[in-house]
Amino acid sequence: MRQKLFLSVVLCLVCLFSVKAQTVNESESSIIFNETSAEVSIVVENPKQTFDTRIEFELLDAESKIRAKTAQNVKIESGKRSYNLTLPTGDLMKTNEDDIAWFRLRYRVGEARGIVSLSQIIRDIFELRVIASDNLLSGMTYRSRVRALNPFTQKAVAGVKVSAELKLELKSDAEENLKLTATDETDADGFAVLDFQIPVEANFDGEGEIKLTGRKNGIVREAEEDLQTLSNDFQFLMLTDKPIYQPEQMLNVRGILMKGGESKTVVAGAEVEFRIEDEDETVLYREKVKTSAFGVAAISWKIPENAKLGDYRIRVKNQDQDEGNYVGYQKVKISRYDLPNFAVNAKALKPYYLPNENRTEIEVSADYLFGKPVTRGKVRVVRENERTWNWKEQKYEIDEGEADEGETDAEGKFTARFDLSEEHNDLKDSSRKFRDLNFTAYFTDLTTNKTEQRRFDVRVTREPIHVYFIGQEYNNHPNLPITAYISTFYADGSPAVCDVELKGREEDGDDEKYRTIQKLKTNSFGAGKLQFKRPKFEDEDSDFEIQLIAKDKKGLKGTYGVGEDSEESISFDTDDDALKIETGKTIFKPGETVEIKLSSTLKTGQVYIDVVQGWSVIESRFVNLSNGKAALKI
Repeated sequence: MRQKLFLSVVLCLVCLFSVKAQTVNESESSIIFNETSAEVSIVVENPKQTFDTRIEFELLDAESKIRAKTAQNVKIESGKRSYNLTLPTGDLMKTNEDDIAWFRLRYRVGEARGIVSLSQIIRDIFELRVIASDNLLSGMTYRSRVRALNPFTQKAVAGVKVSAELKLELKSDAEENLKLTATDETDADGFAVLDFQIPVEANFDGEGEIKLTGRKNGIVREAEEDLQTLSNDFQFLMLTDKPIYQPEQMLNVRGILMKGGESKTVVAGAEVEFRIEDEDETVLYREKVKTSAFGVAAISWKIPENAKLGDYRIRVKNQDQDEGNYVGYQKVKISRYDLPNFAVNAKALKPYYLPNENRTEIEVSADYLFGKPVTRGKVRVVRENERTWNWKEQKYEIDEGEADEGETDAEGKFTARFDLSEEHNDLKDSSRKFRDLNFTAYFTDLTTNKTEQRRFDVRVTREPIHVYFIGQEYNNHPNLPITAYISTFYADGSPAVCDVELKGREEDGDDEKYRTIQKLKTNSFGAGKLQFKRPKFEDEDSDFEIQLIAKDKKGLKGTYGVGEDSEESISFDTDDDALKIETGKTIFKPGETVEIKLSSTLKTGQVYIDVVQGWSVIESRFVNLSNGKAALKI
């Protein structure tokens, strides 16, 4: 009987110890910090019956020192329940807010005890990431985009109240520096957008700073960014009523004072000073005026009768600018105009001359103003190497080259002939496509002994078709497509419809050859578009040498990058990741949807897109990359 009783007691003890004790579910527990306390919610799973116990919390810093603690008697009920305690923290958040994620919570709940990192149970811990431009101009809307993310999970944190202060240093004559503030709250994607309207009248000294503070449930995070490229960017858009004046005429100047980068704003009631200077920089006229309500200012100056002939400069200085700095500049010419007795006509018989065409013929004639041709004349045609106006001597200094002269025939015409072989040889050894030779034809009417002149150019060219490559030639990435435009023109400037072949250099041992990459046809405007990736047959970090060969339907040819003196290359950079943005077209009508395509060397990540008018942001979006691609519509 005693043996059976002993066996029953042992079985009861085994059953007692096989029942699991209560446990703490750390993954579902949480802590929320306030200014002087923290609310701890601990989840306990109790498989036994309800019992009374004591919950103890100790907050340990990175060096395992106890910084706060609390204890409370509670009734642990059966099943899974959460229990809330307040943990007094005093000024802990003020002195250790940046390190709080590295603290740990030591707990004891009945028989359950353990230590958990705060980074695992702080539900709203976040860090701020700032996306903003360091270009800031007066009159603009400056946008700073902020995102709150959990530093451990990289998930967006909503409900973070973000406040920002923008400090801008002004000129020394200002009473105090400019301070602007803005606030916002992060949305479900963790974004907050802060806009600052920069005053038009702000006169920057060149430095600034933006400071952002985010707060949620006692967690405070800050971010700062320096602004180094501040600019006043005043500009006086000025016009004169004509480009050439004669002495004793009235010179009228009118303009508008604007400020604020590309997003211009007119400046009303500002004092500007007009100065008119001659070529010796002697100030001949000075006048101060105030801009109207529309930013407009104007002056008039009567040109003296004895004014020297030559170029004159009109400068405009703003009241806030230092001596020597001007917001507006315009050049005009003062010249005497005498009505000619007759008009001289001079023209080369061909629009341009190719390397095998070594002689040019220039036909010269003249007509009276009433339409009758000048039948008897003496003509001198001269090649001008250089022509400059001598301000002091008040005359042109001309460096003359080869000349041809003679009398007109019975029809009143004279043909001058010049050898172009030397010019072709010089052009052959240079990288230039063409060269314009300056000529002047002097025609003397033998009946009146009056002489008039005509200046004109003769073009020598290496090829009949000129090919141009318009695209980004530097800092391309080999894993992204290159977009470029091709233009083809005849040597006289008219567009050429051509078949164009793009070639790239390939290294084959010690030999080098060019391989065809792409072909296209230029349209009636001589324009075509290329889009290609760098071929893999060369080192990705080296420059990629290209050639373009264009031919029209008549067999005329033009090249780009062909020849030792004409080698052209595209540089690549693999050190940094790259992003390419494309739109369906360049110009859109109001109300149209803009489709944007993005390509990146990064396979995943977020891209932030700002729609900017001038420098002011008017729309902001973000999109996630998938396999290096993304698209959106605005």
